[in-house]
Amino acid sequence: MITSTKIEQKQLNLNQIEYTYRKGIKMLNFKSRLKKKFFNIFLQNQKIGIFNSLKCEKFIKEYFFKISFFFYPNNQIQSWVFFWIINSFDLIRKSINPVILKNFKKKIQNLLFRCGQKGKLFLNSSNLISLYTLTLSFFSLSVKFSNIKKFYILKIYSFLKKILRSKNFIRCSFIGESDPRSVFCILVISSLFNILTKNLFKKMIFEINQINSFDGGFSCDKSRESHGALSFCLLGSCIFFSTKNYSLKVFSNFKIWFLEKLKYFDSGIQGRPNKIIDSCYIFWLGASSIVLSINIPFELLNVLFFCFKLEFKGFCDQIGKAPDLYHTFYSISGLSLLSFVFHKKKKIYDTNTSCSKFFQKYGLQSKINPIYGIRERKIFHLFQLQKETKKI
Repeated sequence: MITSTKIEQKQLNLNQIEYTYRKGIKMLNFKSRLKKKFFNIFLQNQKIGIFNSLKCEKFIKEYFFKISFFFYPNNQIQSWVFFWIINSFDLIRKSINPVILKNFKKKIQNLLFRCGQKGKLFLNSSNLISLYTLTLSFFSLSVKFSNIKKFYILKIYSFLKKILRSKNFIRCSFIGESDPRSVFCILVISSLFNILTKNLFKKMIFEINQINSFDGGFSCDKSRESHGALSFCLLGSCIFFSTKNYSLKVFSNFKIWFLEKLKYFDSGIQGRPNKIIDSCYIFWLGASSIVLSINIPFELLNVLFFCFKLEFKGFCDQIGKAPDLYHTFYSISGLSLLSFVFHKKKKIYDTNTSCSKFFQKYGLQSKINPIYGIRERKIFHLFQLQKETKKI
């Protein structure tokens, strides 16, 4: 009797939250009709193309001159800067200067294929997160898979096996702390390099119940608060497990937690309970909602309207702050997610609202893979090359 009452209570909670979710969407549609004139004036003041690739391109190009600052040793930011610059240009369909691109390729190859070496100058390369960002930026440059030497792939494989020796969770480095996000990093790296073997896979099957927090999301422990980016990483790793006959268990509490994080009247997503809405969570929780087949409200576009700075021509985390490269990249990624979902459901969605008119005119971003975070075309091309090399 106790179990049946608990199940009934959970079903009632789900029904109440779905009712408030639908009610909130109706209120948003009503607000969008009232503010239709305001958004039209706002778009005209922003010259109608605030997401135009030329304007974001100017902001990202400023970091080309600052890139030498990130080249000093033991700096973990340089791999992230490569990832943000290369993928943001790729998503807005703009080509990088060939001289700068050549220097990028050389620097990425030098950093990527020395991973696992111990020494004073190689602390950055022995970090798993820097290896994750370097692999994504390396394959987003459309490098041929056959050109990679087997020696370097075995080197990366041995580095991943050394990190897997930890008891509880995988470490981020040889000396670093264990973190469940490192599971997702290893799965992405090993799948891109085609080294996801059974020995690697058996060590990465873990109990998700240990890190499923009480509020429904995912965190490092049950007692800690849930985190939006960490929940995205764990849901992404579950998809890799499902390909190996591992049952994909999606908790009903996570849907409740996700729907609570959608702040309808603030027009944003709150990734953590002690933080206000942030533009980067549009990608993190938007991608996890695509994985779980949860509808994304298109009114999240309003956050990107107001987080765009016309003076600096970039995106910021919150309204009124200065823009930066991190939030510019993840805002472009969130826009590509919203654009893809809209074009997939444009027959169902109302075509009279301001958001739908905007997507029909300016939603021309490239299709992004919600798991890997780079263009779908690059991933498809890479997996085709892997199949061809297996046949040979």
